[in-house]
Amino acid sequence: MAERRSQQRTQWRFIAAILLLAATWLAMLLLGAGPLDRTIYEALYAGHRPVLLAVARVFTALGEPTVLIGACVVCALWLWYAGRGRLGLTLLLIALIAAPQLVKAWKYDPKAPENERYYAISPRRRFEYLALYFGLAAYLAFMTYRTHSLVSRGAA
Repeated sequence: MAERRSQQRTQWRFIAAILLLAATWLAMLLLGAGPLDRTIYEALYAGHRPVLLAVARVFTALGEPTVLIGACVVCALWLWYAGRGRLGLTLLLIALIAAPQLVKAWKYDPKAPENERYYAISPRRRFEYLALYFGLAAYLAFMTYRTHSLVSRGAA
Protein backbone atom coordinates (compact mmCIF):
# COMPACT_ATOMS: atom_id res chain seq x y z
CA MET A 1 0.00 0.00 0.00
CA ALA A 2 2.82 2.38 0.91
CA GLU A 3 4.61 1.51 -2.32
CA ARG A 4 1.53 2.36 -4.35
CA ARG A 5 1.21 5.76 -2.63
CA SER A 6 4.85 6.43 -3.38
CA GLN A 7 4.28 5.59 -7.05
CA GLN A 8 1.23 7.86 -7.17
CA ARG A 9 3.19 10.74 -5.62
CA THR A 10 5.98 10.22 -8.13
CA GLN A 11 3.45 10.17 -10.95
CA TRP A 12 1.82 13.40 -9.75
CA ARG A 13 5.20 15.08 -9.38
CA PHE A 14 6.05 14.10 -12.94
CA ILE A 15 2.74 15.47 -14.21
CA ALA A 16 3.26 18.70 -12.25
CA ALA A 17 6.76 19.10 -13.71
CA ILE A 18 5.43 18.61 -17.24
CA LEU A 19 2.64 21.14 -16.64
CA LEU A 20 5.12 23.64 -15.21
CA LEU A 21 7.38 23.18 -18.22
CA ALA A 22 4.41 23.62 -20.58
CA ALA A 23 3.32 26.78 -18.73
CA THR A 24 6.85 28.21 -18.94
CA TRP A 25 7.03 27.36 -22.62
CA LEU A 26 3.65 28.99 -23.25
CA ALA A 27 4.69 32.13 -21.35
CA MET A 28 7.89 32.38 -23.36
CA LEU A 29 6.01 31.73 -26.58
CA LEU A 30 3.35 34.37 -26.02
CA LEU A 31 5.38 36.96 -24.10
CA GLY A 32 8.77 36.24 -25.67
CA ALA A 33 11.29 38.81 -26.85
CA GLY A 34 12.10 41.39 -24.26
CA PRO A 35 13.14 41.66 -20.64
CA LEU A 36 10.76 38.91 -19.47
CA ASP A 37 12.28 36.45 -21.93
CA ARG A 38 15.78 37.28 -20.72
CA THR A 39 14.76 36.93 -17.07
CA ILE A 40 13.21 33.51 -17.68
CA TYR A 41 16.28 32.32 -19.58
CA GLU A 42 18.63 33.52 -16.84
CA ALA A 43 16.52 31.92 -14.11
CA LEU A 44 16.20 28.59 -15.92
CA TYR A 45 19.60 28.19 -17.49
CA ALA A 46 22.10 30.11 -15.40
CA GLY A 47 20.36 31.42 -12.31
CA HIS A 48 23.38 33.64 -11.54
CA ARG A 49 25.33 30.52 -10.60
CA PRO A 50 28.65 30.02 -12.40
CA VAL A 51 28.42 26.22 -12.17
CA LEU A 52 25.03 26.14 -13.92
CA LEU A 53 26.33 28.52 -16.56
CA ALA A 54 29.30 26.21 -17.22
CA VAL A 55 26.97 23.18 -17.45
CA ALA A 56 24.71 25.08 -19.87
CA ARG A 57 27.72 25.91 -22.05
CA VAL A 58 28.81 22.26 -22.11
CA PHE A 59 25.35 21.13 -23.21
CA THR A 60 25.28 23.88 -25.83
CA ALA A 61 28.62 22.65 -27.17
CA LEU A 62 27.23 19.11 -27.32
CA GLY A 63 24.51 20.40 -29.63
CA GLU A 64 27.01 21.49 -32.28
CA PRO A 65 26.57 19.68 -35.62
CA THR A 66 30.10 18.26 -35.66
CA VAL A 67 29.62 16.75 -32.20
CA LEU A 68 26.25 15.29 -33.19
CA ILE A 69 27.64 13.70 -36.35
CA GLY A 70 30.61 12.31 -34.44
CA ALA A 71 28.34 10.93 -31.70
CA CYS A 72 26.18 9.19 -34.31
CA VAL A 73 29.22 7.56 -35.90
CA VAL A 74 30.62 6.47 -32.52
CA CYS A 75 27.24 5.03 -31.46
CA ALA A 76 26.85 3.23 -34.78
CA LEU A 77 30.34 1.70 -34.49
CA TRP A 78 29.63 0.65 -30.92
CA LEU A 79 26.35 -0.99 -32.00
CA TRP A 80 28.18 -2.79 -34.80
CA TYR A 81 30.84 -4.00 -32.34
CA ALA A 82 28.12 -5.15 -29.90
CA GLY A 83 26.59 -7.37 -32.59
CA ARG A 84 23.76 -5.03 -33.55
CA GLY A 85 25.03 -4.27 -37.05
CA ARG A 86 21.64 -3.53 -38.60
CA LEU A 87 20.82 -1.01 -35.89
CA GLY A 88 24.23 0.61 -36.36
CA LEU A 89 23.71 0.86 -40.12
CA THR A 90 20.28 2.36 -39.54
CA LEU A 91 21.79 4.99 -37.26
CA LEU A 92 24.44 5.79 -39.87
CA LEU A 93 21.74 6.11 -42.53
CA ILE A 94 19.80 8.52 -40.33
CA ALA A 95 22.99 10.55 -39.74
CA LEU A 96 23.66 10.71 -43.49
CA ILE A 97 20.12 11.84 -44.20
CA ALA A 98 20.30 14.47 -41.44
CA ALA A 99 23.77 15.76 -42.40
CA PRO A 100 22.56 18.44 -44.87
CA GLN A 101 20.22 19.90 -42.27
CA LEU A 102 23.00 19.88 -39.67
CA VAL A 103 25.30 21.72 -42.08
CA LYS A 104 22.51 24.21 -42.78
CA ALA A 105 22.09 24.76 -39.02
CA TRP A 106 25.84 25.19 -38.72
CA LYS A 107 25.84 27.96 -41.33
CA TYR A 108 22.77 29.69 -39.83
CA ASP A 109 22.73 33.46 -40.32
CA PRO A 110 20.20 35.23 -38.06
CA LYS A 111 20.35 38.37 -40.22
CA ALA A 112 19.22 36.60 -43.40
CA PRO A 113 15.78 37.82 -44.57
CA GLU A 114 14.21 34.33 -44.55
CA ASN A 115 15.35 33.78 -40.97
CA GLU A 116 13.99 37.14 -39.82
CA ARG A 117 10.62 36.37 -41.44
CA TYR A 118 10.51 33.04 -39.61
CA TYR A 119 10.37 34.78 -36.23
CA ALA A 120 7.99 37.55 -37.35
CA ILE A 121 4.77 35.62 -36.71
CA SER A 122 1.97 36.74 -34.45
CA PRO A 123 1.44 35.38 -30.93
CA ARG A 124 -1.95 34.03 -32.06
CA ARG A 125 -0.33 31.93 -34.78
CA ARG A 126 2.27 30.72 -32.29
CA PHE A 127 -0.48 29.65 -29.92
CA GLU A 128 -2.26 27.81 -32.74
CA TYR A 129 0.88 25.81 -33.49
CA LEU A 130 1.40 25.19 -29.78
CA ALA A 131 -2.13 23.79 -29.49
CA LEU A 132 -1.63 21.61 -32.57
CA TYR A 133 1.66 20.18 -31.28
CA PHE A 134 0.21 19.51 -27.82
CA GLY A 135 -2.80 17.87 -29.45
CA LEU A 136 -0.53 15.70 -31.57
CA ALA A 137 1.58 14.76 -28.54
CA ALA A 138 -1.54 13.88 -26.53
CA TYR A 139 -2.94 11.79 -29.39
CA LEU A 140 0.35 9.92 -29.84
CA ALA A 141 0.65 9.33 -26.09
CA PHE A 142 -2.89 7.98 -25.91
CA MET A 143 -2.44 5.73 -28.93
CA THR A 144 0.85 4.41 -27.53
CA TYR A 145 -0.87 3.65 -24.22
CA ARG A 146 -3.77 1.98 -26.05
CA THR A 147 -1.46 -0.12 -28.23
CA HIS A 148 0.58 -1.15 -25.20
CA SER A 149 -2.54 -2.21 -23.32
CA LEU A 150 -3.78 -4.24 -26.29
CA VAL A 151 -0.43 -5.95 -26.78
CA SER A 152 0.07 -6.74 -23.09
CA ARG A 153 -3.43 -8.24 -22.86
CA GLY A 154 -2.71 -10.44 -25.87
CA ALA A 155 0.62 -11.59 -24.43
CA ALA A 156 -0.92 -12.74 -21.14
